[in-house]
Amino acid sequence: MALNVGYLVFMAIWISSRLIYYPFWVINSTIYDAPRMIQENYRYDLIFQRPICPRILVGMLCTLVFLHIFWTYVLIKIAIQAATATGKMEDIRESDDEDFEEPPPQQKKRN
Repeated sequence: MALNVGYLVFMAIWISSRLIYYPFWVINSTIYDAPRMIQENYRYDLIFQRPICPRILVGMLCTLVFLHIFWTYVLIKIAIQAATATGKMEDIRESDDEDFEEPPPQQKKRN
């Protein structure tokens, strides 16, 4: 029971910080407020205007949002599987370790 409550608290904090606060405040301020702090005439649509680093930073921050969306999907999938499981839970990660298992080491013959 405590584990379920802990997971629900974790999911609430995860979704509120990663899917609400981060894109709507952090990235929003990076896109709209940061150019005025860099220089008065800085615009993102002028691709070759210096400095280029803010454009790279915004691209990486947006990529991180897509990773957060994917991770949230995986966390929700785990929560649904845990809620509907009646017995032993299977690992949902893709693991094909059986295909790549090494054969047992051969014993050396002693003469």
